[in-house]
Amino acid sequence: APAAPPHSRAAACALLGAVMCERAEEHAPHLGPVLAALVGAINAPQPAVVRAAWGALDALVKALPKERYPLHVHTLREALASLADEARAAARKAAAAEGSDMAGQAAAAGRVEVAGLALPKGLAPLVAVYLHSLMTGSAELREAAALALGEAIGLTPVAALKPFVIQITGPLIRVIGDRFPAGVKAAILAALTLLLGRSPAALKPFVPQLQTTFVKSLSDAQQSVRARGAAALAALAAIATRLEPLLTELANGVATAEPDVAASHLAA
Repeated sequence: APAAPPHSRAAACALLGAVMCERAEEHAPHLGPVLAALVGAINAPQPAVVRAAWGALDALVKALPKERYPLHVHTLREALASLADEARAAARKAAAAEGSDMAGQAAAAGRVEVAGLALPKGLAPLVAVYLHSLMTGSAELREAAALALGEAIGLTPVAALKPFVIQITGPLIRVIGDRFPAGVKAAILAALTLLLGRSPAALKPFVPQLQTTFVKSLSDAQQSVRARGAAALAALAAIATRLEPLLTELANGVATAEPDVAASHLAA
Protein backbone atom coordinates (compact mmCIF):
# COMPACT_ATOMS: atom_id res chain seq x y z
CA ALA A 1 0.00 0.00 0.00
CA PRO A 2 1.22 3.54 -0.73
CA ALA A 3 0.87 4.47 2.97
CA ALA A 4 3.24 1.69 4.09
CA PRO A 5 6.82 2.59 5.04
CA PRO A 6 9.15 2.71 2.01
CA HIS A 7 11.30 -0.20 3.18
CA SER A 8 8.18 -2.34 3.61
CA ARG A 9 6.91 -1.46 0.13
CA ALA A 10 10.29 -2.21 -1.41
CA ALA A 11 10.53 -5.55 0.38
CA ALA A 12 6.96 -6.44 -0.61
CA CYS A 13 7.67 -5.71 -4.28
CA ALA A 14 10.82 -7.82 -4.24
CA LEU A 15 9.08 -10.71 -2.46
CA LEU A 16 6.06 -10.57 -4.74
CA GLY A 17 8.27 -10.68 -7.81
CA ALA A 18 10.29 -13.60 -6.46
CA VAL A 19 7.20 -15.64 -5.56
CA MET A 20 5.50 -15.01 -8.89
CA CYS A 21 8.62 -15.82 -10.90
CA GLU A 22 9.14 -19.05 -8.99
CA ARG A 23 5.72 -20.42 -9.91
CA ALA A 24 4.46 -18.21 -12.71
CA GLU A 25 2.22 -20.92 -14.22
CA GLU A 26 0.64 -21.76 -10.87
CA HIS A 27 -0.09 -18.09 -10.17
CA ALA A 28 -1.31 -17.27 -13.69
CA PRO A 29 -4.78 -16.10 -12.52
CA HIS A 30 -3.11 -13.48 -10.34
CA LEU A 31 -0.58 -12.20 -12.87
CA GLY A 32 -2.72 -9.31 -14.08
CA PRO A 33 -3.28 -7.71 -10.65
CA VAL A 34 0.37 -8.28 -9.71
CA LEU A 35 1.65 -6.63 -12.89
CA ALA A 36 -0.72 -3.71 -12.33
CA ALA A 37 0.44 -3.33 -8.72
CA LEU A 38 4.11 -3.34 -9.73
CA VAL A 39 3.53 -0.75 -12.46
CA GLY A 40 1.66 1.32 -9.90
CA ALA A 41 4.77 1.42 -7.72
CA ILE A 42 7.36 2.45 -10.33
CA ASN A 43 6.64 6.13 -9.78
CA ALA A 44 6.77 6.06 -6.00
CA PRO A 45 8.43 9.04 -4.27
CA GLN A 46 11.08 6.75 -2.79
CA PRO A 47 13.85 5.52 -5.15
CA ALA A 48 14.18 2.24 -3.25
CA VAL A 49 10.54 1.41 -3.92
CA VAL A 50 10.88 2.37 -7.59
CA ARG A 51 13.92 0.14 -8.04
CA ALA A 52 12.33 -2.81 -6.25
CA ALA A 53 9.06 -2.54 -8.17
CA TRP A 54 10.80 -2.18 -11.51
CA GLY A 55 13.14 -5.10 -10.74
CA ALA A 56 10.20 -7.34 -9.89
CA LEU A 57 8.30 -6.22 -13.00
CA ASP A 58 11.29 -6.88 -15.24
CA ALA A 59 11.95 -10.30 -13.69
CA LEU A 60 8.31 -11.32 -13.98
CA VAL A 61 8.05 -10.32 -17.65
CA LYS A 62 11.23 -12.27 -18.39
CA ALA A 63 9.83 -15.31 -16.57
CA LEU A 64 6.62 -15.30 -18.63
CA PRO A 65 6.46 -17.32 -21.85
CA LYS A 66 6.31 -14.83 -24.73
CA GLU A 67 3.11 -16.34 -26.03
CA ARG A 68 1.45 -15.01 -22.87
CA TYR A 69 2.57 -11.43 -23.44
CA PRO A 70 -0.51 -10.46 -25.47
CA LEU A 71 -2.72 -11.36 -22.50
CA HIS A 72 -1.23 -8.52 -20.49
CA VAL A 73 -1.09 -5.60 -22.94
CA HIS A 74 -4.31 -4.04 -21.72
CA THR A 75 -3.43 -4.56 -18.04
CA LEU A 76 -0.05 -2.87 -18.40
CA ARG A 77 -1.47 -0.08 -20.53
CA GLU A 78 -4.29 0.69 -18.09
CA ALA A 79 -1.94 0.57 -15.09
CA LEU A 80 0.50 2.98 -16.74
CA ALA A 81 -2.33 5.31 -17.77
CA SER A 82 -3.63 5.37 -14.20
CA LEU A 83 -0.12 6.06 -12.93
CA ALA A 84 0.29 8.90 -15.43
CA ASP A 85 -3.03 10.43 -14.39
CA GLU A 86 -1.94 10.36 -10.75
CA ALA A 87 1.40 11.95 -11.66
CA ARG A 88 -0.32 14.74 -13.61
CA ALA A 89 -2.71 15.42 -10.74
CA ALA A 90 0.17 15.53 -8.26
CA ALA A 91 2.14 17.86 -10.54
CA ARG A 92 -0.82 20.21 -10.89
CA LYS A 93 -1.32 20.22 -7.13
CA ALA A 94 2.36 20.92 -6.49
CA ALA A 95 2.39 23.66 -9.11
CA ALA A 96 -0.65 25.29 -7.54
CA ALA A 97 0.96 25.16 -4.10
CA GLU A 98 4.12 26.78 -5.46
CA GLY A 99 2.26 29.24 -7.65
CA SER A 100 4.13 27.93 -10.71
CA ASP A 101 2.04 28.48 -13.84
CA MET A 102 4.63 26.84 -16.12
CA ALA A 103 4.74 23.59 -14.14
CA GLY A 104 0.95 23.53 -13.93
CA GLN A 105 0.61 24.04 -17.67
CA ALA A 106 3.13 21.26 -18.37
CA ALA A 107 1.23 18.88 -16.12
CA ALA A 108 -2.09 19.83 -17.68
CA ALA A 109 -0.61 19.16 -21.12
CA GLY A 110 0.38 15.68 -20.00
CA ARG A 111 4.12 16.22 -19.91
CA VAL A 112 5.05 14.04 -16.96
CA GLU A 113 7.76 11.41 -16.68
CA VAL A 114 7.73 8.17 -14.70
CA ALA A 115 10.64 7.51 -12.36
CA GLY A 116 10.83 3.80 -13.15
CA LEU A 117 11.07 4.50 -16.87
CA ALA A 118 14.06 6.75 -16.20
CA LEU A 119 16.07 3.80 -14.84
CA PRO A 120 18.65 2.12 -17.10
CA LYS A 121 16.61 -0.20 -19.35
CA GLY A 122 13.50 1.22 -17.68
CA LEU A 123 11.33 0.65 -20.75
CA ALA A 124 12.55 -2.91 -21.30
CA PRO A 125 9.68 -4.90 -19.74
CA LEU A 126 6.99 -2.80 -21.40
CA VAL A 127 8.75 -2.79 -24.77
CA ALA A 128 9.13 -6.58 -24.64
CA VAL A 129 5.40 -7.13 -24.11
CA TYR A 130 4.21 -4.44 -26.49
CA LEU A 131 6.53 -5.24 -29.40
CA HIS A 132 5.80 -8.97 -29.27
CA SER A 133 2.07 -8.21 -29.29
CA LEU A 134 2.48 -5.66 -32.07
CA MET A 135 4.20 -8.21 -34.28
CA THR A 136 2.11 -11.31 -33.52
CA GLY A 137 -1.32 -10.29 -32.26
CA SER A 138 -4.71 -9.69 -33.83
CA ALA A 139 -5.40 -6.37 -35.53
CA GLU A 140 -7.13 -5.09 -32.40
CA LEU A 141 -4.22 -6.14 -30.21
CA ARG A 142 -1.65 -4.65 -32.59
CA GLU A 143 -3.48 -1.33 -32.41
CA ALA A 144 -3.58 -1.46 -28.61
CA ALA A 145 0.12 -2.36 -28.47
CA ALA A 146 1.07 0.54 -30.77
CA LEU A 147 -1.00 2.96 -28.70
CA ALA A 148 0.56 1.59 -25.52
CA LEU A 149 4.04 2.04 -26.97
CA GLY A 150 3.25 5.66 -27.78
CA GLU A 151 1.98 6.29 -24.27
CA ALA A 152 5.06 4.72 -22.70
CA ILE A 153 7.35 6.72 -25.00
CA GLY A 154 5.67 9.93 -23.86
CA LEU A 155 6.30 9.10 -20.19
CA THR A 156 9.98 8.22 -20.61
CA PRO A 157 12.80 10.77 -20.23
CA VAL A 158 14.65 11.37 -23.49
CA ALA A 159 17.97 10.00 -22.21
CA ALA A 160 16.34 6.75 -21.09
CA LEU A 161 14.37 6.45 -24.32
CA LYS A 162 17.35 6.76 -26.65
CA PRO A 163 18.68 3.16 -26.28
CA PHE A 164 15.26 1.80 -27.33
CA VAL A 165 14.57 3.98 -30.37
CA ILE A 166 16.02 1.64 -32.99
CA GLN A 167 14.54 -1.44 -31.31
CA ILE A 168 11.08 0.13 -31.40
CA THR A 169 11.20 1.83 -34.80
CA GLY A 170 12.05 -1.20 -36.95
CA PRO A 171 9.01 -3.28 -35.96
CA LEU A 172 6.70 -0.27 -36.25
CA ILE A 173 7.82 0.31 -39.85
CA ARG A 174 7.51 -3.39 -40.72
CA VAL A 175 3.99 -3.77 -39.33
CA ILE A 176 2.60 -0.61 -40.91
CA GLY A 177 3.78 -1.93 -44.28
CA ASP A 178 1.40 -4.90 -44.00
CA ARG A 179 -2.33 -4.90 -44.73
CA PHE A 180 -3.95 -3.88 -41.47
CA PRO A 181 -6.99 -1.75 -40.62
CA ALA A 182 -6.76 2.02 -40.34
CA GLY A 183 -6.68 1.90 -36.55
CA VAL A 184 -3.43 -0.07 -36.54
CA LYS A 185 -1.79 2.24 -39.08
CA ALA A 186 -2.93 5.42 -37.31
CA ALA A 187 -1.65 4.15 -33.96
CA ILE A 188 1.74 3.27 -35.46
CA LEU A 189 2.01 6.65 -37.19
CA ALA A 190 1.22 8.35 -33.88
CA ALA A 191 3.95 6.35 -32.11
CA LEU A 192 6.50 7.16 -34.83
CA THR A 193 5.60 10.85 -34.64
CA LEU A 194 6.16 10.76 -30.89
CA LEU A 195 9.55 9.13 -31.40
CA LEU A 196 10.49 11.83 -33.91
CA GLY A 197 9.57 14.49 -31.42
CA ARG A 198 11.35 12.89 -28.47
CA SER A 199 14.53 11.52 -30.04
CA PRO A 200 14.94 12.89 -33.58
CA ALA A 201 18.70 12.38 -33.90
CA ALA A 202 18.43 8.65 -33.20
CA LEU A 203 15.95 8.28 -36.06
CA LYS A 204 18.15 9.81 -38.77
CA PRO A 205 19.22 6.37 -40.10
CA PHE A 206 15.52 5.61 -40.71
CA VAL A 207 14.72 8.78 -42.67
CA PRO A 208 14.39 7.08 -46.11
CA GLN A 209 12.14 4.31 -44.76
CA LEU A 210 10.09 6.74 -42.72
CA GLN A 211 9.64 9.07 -45.68
CA THR A 212 8.38 6.22 -47.86
CA THR A 213 6.06 5.03 -45.10
CA PHE A 214 4.62 8.45 -44.37
CA VAL A 215 4.14 9.45 -48.00
CA LYS A 216 2.37 6.15 -48.68
CA SER A 217 0.02 6.83 -45.77
CA LEU A 218 -1.11 10.06 -47.46
CA SER A 219 -2.80 7.92 -50.11
CA ASP A 220 -4.66 5.71 -47.63
CA ALA A 221 -8.41 5.40 -48.03
CA GLN A 222 -9.01 6.46 -44.42
CA GLN A 223 -8.78 10.12 -43.44
CA SER A 224 -7.46 9.25 -39.97
CA VAL A 225 -4.42 7.57 -41.52
CA ARG A 226 -3.85 10.42 -43.96
CA ALA A 227 -3.99 12.98 -41.16
CA ARG A 228 -1.51 11.02 -39.05
CA GLY A 229 0.75 10.64 -42.07
CA ALA A 230 0.75 14.39 -42.70
CA ALA A 231 1.64 15.08 -39.05
CA ALA A 232 4.41 12.48 -39.19
CA LEU A 233 5.88 14.00 -42.35
CA ALA A 234 5.91 17.43 -40.73
CA ALA A 235 7.91 15.97 -37.84
CA LEU A 236 10.23 14.12 -40.23
CA ALA A 237 10.99 17.29 -42.21
CA ALA A 238 12.83 18.65 -39.17
CA ILE A 239 15.55 15.98 -39.48
CA ALA A 240 15.54 15.26 -43.23
CA THR A 241 18.74 16.50 -44.89
CA ARG A 242 17.33 16.50 -48.43
CA LEU A 243 13.83 17.89 -48.77
CA GLU A 244 13.76 18.21 -52.58
CA PRO A 245 12.83 14.56 -53.29
CA LEU A 246 10.12 14.72 -50.64
CA LEU A 247 8.65 17.93 -52.03
CA THR A 248 8.71 16.48 -55.54
CA GLU A 249 6.92 13.34 -54.38
CA LEU A 250 4.29 15.40 -52.56
CA ALA A 251 3.76 17.62 -55.60
CA ASN A 252 3.27 14.57 -57.82
CA GLY A 253 0.76 13.23 -55.33
CA VAL A 254 -1.23 16.44 -55.49
CA ALA A 255 -1.27 16.36 -59.29
CA THR A 256 -2.38 12.75 -59.69
CA ALA A 257 -4.42 11.87 -56.63
CA GLU A 258 -8.12 11.96 -55.85
CA PRO A 259 -9.29 15.20 -54.16
CA ASP A 260 -9.22 13.84 -50.57
CA VAL A 261 -5.78 12.31 -51.06
CA ALA A 262 -4.48 15.43 -52.78
CA ALA A 263 -5.60 17.47 -49.78
CA SER A 264 -3.51 15.24 -47.51
CA HIS A 265 -0.45 15.78 -49.71
CA LEU A 266 -1.02 19.53 -49.53
CA ALA A 267 -1.43 19.38 -45.74
CA ALA A 268 1.91 17.59 -45.45
